[in-house]
Amino acid sequence: MRFLIKFPSRERPEKFKACIENIREMCAGYDYYIHATLDENDPRIEEYKPLLENIPHNIGVSTGKIHACNRDMEDILYPWDVVILMSDDMKIVSKRFLTVVEKHFEVNGLDTILHLNDGNWYGNKLMTMNIQGRLNYERFNYLYCPEYISLWSDNEQQNVADYRDWETDRKSTRLNSSHRL
Repeated sequence: MRFLIKFPSRERPEKFKACIENIREMCAGYDYYIHATLDENDPRIEEYKPLLENIPHNIGVSTGKIHACNRDMEDILYPWDVVILMSDDMKIVSKRFLTVVEKHFEVNGLDTILHLNDGNWYGNKLMTMNIQGRLNYERFNYLYCPEYISLWSDNEQQNVADYRDWETDRKSTRLNSSHRL
């Protein structure tokens, strides 16, 4: 299985660098591809440029957080099966992360999404990391509904997952999130 790790980032090159190192450590041995989405009007864009060696990326204009998440997907030529929307405030805490993701999609198919517990109090109630199979992505043609700017996009995705009765792994923690409400 091939994993696309879509990674938008803005104004936090230090966290971006740490997250890239975390991905490389925890996902070693798997077929994965990182694609960074950055903004040309980011006041710290020059600090990102040395970090982008060997990382495919687009530097463009985003109109908000959700637009940055969805942006550039049509430009990615890597033949992925599963897309993982990474955030620089997430950390993979298990080397079995992609094993769990892969198993989910092998069992449930690529027309689904996966909810992993992010370690926060709402981690088992709210999907805060977008992980979806290619067929599901192609149905909607977005990672998050583009009508949102920032807030509530996770809530809608959780509602869709609950409505469609998609399998989740809400009990075990495979991620650690540093964002807080």
